[in-house]
Amino acid sequence: VQEKLLTKTTSTMTFDLGSFFYTGFKSLRVAMGLRNFGPDKAADVTKYFMPMYYNMALAGEIYGEKGQPFYVTLDAESAFAVDYEQRYHFGAEAWVKDQLALRAGYKHNYDLEQFTVGAGVRQSFGGDRAVTVDVAYAPLKKNGGIKLFDPILRVSLGGTF
Repeated sequence: VQEKLLTKTTSTMTFDLGSFFYTGFKSLRVAMGLRNFGPDKAADVTKYFMPMYYNMALAGEIYGEKGQPFYVTLDAESAFAVDYEQRYHFGAEAWVKDQLALRAGYKHNYDLEQFTVGAGVRQSFGGDRAVTVDVAYAPLKKNGGIKLFDPILRVSLGGTF
């Protein structure tokens, strides 16, 4: 990790640890992660700590199963950053014929973001090869009655080969 503050540059090593566990109860999955685990640093005389982040999440299908023509997945995540309050994320995703995804999410304890909606398409090319396009839209809350930024629109292109 490297950061440049005006004319000062600092760098250090950090580690990310994670686990993913299938519970054996229907399709319920549990995941945990610890990111940015590393030593504190100093830039000139200013000391700062690495922004360590811990999250734990649950996910599972509430209708159908992965690979079926139609299925719906729900998830919930608890996210804790050492330099901020506890945050929670909730989401749902519906897949149609493993080609079209419709998504919605909610973020709790954020200053500007709260709801998110999105969609994705996937085109497979035999075996495990596929191209994906995803779009997500997040309208921003007004902060004290003032709209500070335009809504967030994310577009991503991906693939497996």
